[in-house]
Amino acid sequence: MFTKFGISYPFESNVQVMENMYGSTTANFSSYLKLNELFTDFSIADRAFFRFGLHTVTWGAGYFFSPVSDMINTTSINPEDTDAQVEGCFNLRTQITFPGTQNCLWFYVIPSTNFKSDYTAETYAKETAFAAKTDILLGNWEFGLGGFYKYKSPVKAMLTATGSLKKISFFGEFVYQHGTENQWTNNLDKDSVFYVTAGLSYYWKEPLITFAAQYYFDSNDEDVKHIYVTKGHNIAAFVNFGRIFGTTDFTINIFGMANFGKDELSPMLEQMLSSMGINSSYLSSITTSVMFNYSPVKSMTLSCGPY
Repeated sequence: MFTKFGISYPFESNVQVMENMYGSTTANFSSYLKLNELFTDFSIADRAFFRFGLHTVTWGAGYFFSPVSDMINTTSINPEDTDAQVEGCFNLRTQITFPGTQNCLWFYVIPSTNFKSDYTAETYAKETAFAAKTDILLGNWEFGLGGFYKYKSPVKAMLTATGSLKKISFFGEFVYQHGTENQWTNNLDKDSVFYVTAGLSYYWKEPLITFAAQYYFDSNDEDVKHIYVTKGHNIAAFVNFGRIFGTTDFTINIFGMANFGKDELSPMLEQMLSSMGINSSYLSSITTSVMFNYSPVKSMTLSCGPY
């Protein structure tokens, strides 16, 4: 069994939100505790491997963006902090391996966690999602093919690819989605939605330089989350200089991210965003940072720089 959890800070933030919404509340330890993962692993005959509980699904190949991982996980990768925990969901995972190969099958059952007294078995079945994926290794390239299904929700199909040419690593993802959450919820005509991303990374052993860049296109112009965050064209890049002044105690991280394409919103969507207090002219953005890092000891890093 494995678990990962943390304590939120500042402690009063969640409590203050609840007080504003529902009146006075009593703060307790559970208000500060955040459970990231809690699952158990077991297997049958070293051929079928199971994981049951709350855990993050690592389907995607993307570094800054991963629409494939977003199919199941409840949060997306933070491009500015790619090592941060991505929140998964409660599910049963089954992995079946093929003897003598590195090919395998993945199956996921994602049950409903809405426990209500008036829910029937049929209701729970309709709120249960299913996902499947196969991984195939061809030479030094790995390909993934899969899909996601949930009753009255967008059906999704995905393709991933990872590999290398000489010393350059490449990765890519493609997701086709039939309709948006808004169209399925309101029983509207379904549009075809595409998510496409491709990137590369390279590591110079001398003088310890790491470079990664990724492009991501999001065609979803119906769901507010996509409109506000990734609608249109996105580019992100990162360079790390692992040795400065002749020592690895000093490093430099340079990061840049840009989003374009949100100026093509329809008048109806602009009005909707305006009602939420979001000015559509601010939606396209560019973010850059240069961080100078110093590690006096292995367990501590001090950073500063413009953002």
